[in-house]
Amino acid sequence: MAYPVTGYAAPIVVPASADPARMKPNPEPFLQAVRDLGVQPGRSVLIGDSFADIEAGRAVTPIMVAIIDKL
Repeated sequence: MAYPVTGYAAPIVVPASADPARMKPNPEPFLQAVRDLGVQPGRSVLIGDSFADIEAGRAVTPIMVAIIDKL
């Protein structure tokens, strides 16, 4: 399941999964999100803030933005 975020120029979704076997770093939540948007995985940008996001995102798209916060 993906939750849409509105008010942006490009569609944004926040992937979520209630199934522990499909949780990050499994790439399935991100793959489902791009399927829900109707785009090719390689034509998407994934923004993540955890190592699990990075690991899962690299399996989905070559364009991965990692937000690192040392606070």
